[in-house]
Amino acid sequence: MIYYKKRFGIKTADIFHDNTEKPDRKVDVWSYFFVAKRENFRSNSVCSILLDLSKTEEELFSNFSKTTKYQINRAKKKDGIICATVYEPGNHNVSVLNDFLDFFNAFAMSKGLPSLSMRNLEQYIEMNTLYIRSASKDNEVLAMHLYDVSNNLAWLQRSCSLFRKNNDPTHKSLIGRANRLLHWEDCLFFKQKNLLEYNFGGFYTGNIDKELLMLNEFKDSFGGELKTLYSYMIPISPKGYVLIILRFLRFHIEQVLHFFKKFKLIIFKEKEKKNEDID
Repeated sequence: MIYYKKRFGIKTADIFHDNTEKPDRKVDVWSYFFVAKRENFRSNSVCSILLDLSKTEEELFSNFSKTTKYQINRAKKKDGIICATVYEPGNHNVSVLNDFLDFFNAFAMSKGLPSLSMRNLEQYIEMNTLYIRSASKDNEVLAMHLYDVSNNLAWLQRSCSLFRKNNDPTHKSLIGRANRLLHWEDCLFFKQKNLLEYNFGGFYTGNIDKELLMLNEFKDSFGGELKTLYSYMIPISPKGYVLIILRFLRFHIEQVLHFFKKFKLIIFKEKEKKNEDID
């Protein structure tokens, strides 16, 4: 899928998942994202867990961990979790998008992550590749997933729940089960649409961040295949070279700011915990 954009007088072509696609050369830069083949350009790599949706439902489920199978079955048969598609191509319901943004941004704030705005969703809306699905119980939304669907691939862009907003252990467990069920129901939903792969998004390759390691363990529990994907940019014009330099600088500045924001959040939570212990 190719997304053409123009901002500040610079035309870009963003190509996702398939580096055999060659966009119009009347742009300033080609940007390839998450493709399987590394090219002879400066490439950034990211690891991701992918599920092969060409397998049967039974084959997919059999590869899940024992815990994931149990939690999915309990969520479906005992918890009464309802999974549904709340936004899909052709359904230009702005109120649904605003509800998702409110839900995600509350989640992002609790984790020290960057917020989302409608501008972040515009290209997916325009190209009819945006899907949003939710898991709920008794009209309370417990988890939501946002996908970019193109090239026979469902790519999980955002996953969110208000797990950290609730201190009740029982309710937290319910949210966890609902989220696992939503992933499974999403797989079946996209499988019915004849998509070939389900992508869980990035996979942490470090060994320091405990929270990201726990997220890796969660994704691993669905039995997918770990693959390395590549992103790179090709300048077409002088303005394209300038854009690449600016994006490089912005990326590293954002990484530093995110580190400090997360560090500040950790310190705040530790102080909060000490105050609770004193009380």
